[in-house]
Amino acid sequence: MNIEVHRRKSSSLSTLSEVYVDGELVCFALEDPVREKPGVPVEEWKVKGETAIPAGRYLVKIQWSPRFTRMLPRLQEVPGFQGVLIHPGNYPRDTEGCILPGTQIAGDAVVESRVAFLELFQRIKDAEEGNEEVWLTIGPADSFQPAHGGSVQQA
Repeated sequence: MNIEVHRRKSSSLSTLSEVYVDGELVCFALEDPVREKPGVPVEEWKVKGETAIPAGRYLVKIQWSPRFTRMLPRLQEVPGFQGVLIHPGNYPRDTEGCILPGTQIAGDAVVESRVAFLELFQRIKDAEEGNEEVWLTIGPADSFQPAHGGSVQQA
């Protein structure tokens, strides 16, 4: 399964994205601001708990989260980051370097995060149960022109 996170322009508060699973728009996402400086080591631009992960391709595995006391999708081997999860949350203060799904964008936030998370989580879980690897590709901000307004219709 392939998840693509198409970042919109990053602001000083957040980065908002469209999230596609195997080419289908399934939700939006909220991350911290992009601070990445290509070619510069992560430790020189990262602000702990306030920085979006570097653009790249990451294996995703559902693993136990001691913080949330539940199984959550975790991105593997993110340079300079540990414990990058996909989990519910609505505001920039909820991200701490993680990816927060939502069905709509509202300013620097996403709404109905639990609804969007459950949809995305189930797809990841189904892929894993089918012995399919799950990969998440995240592009740099400003490289994508949004194709959709600001909401996803849930089935």
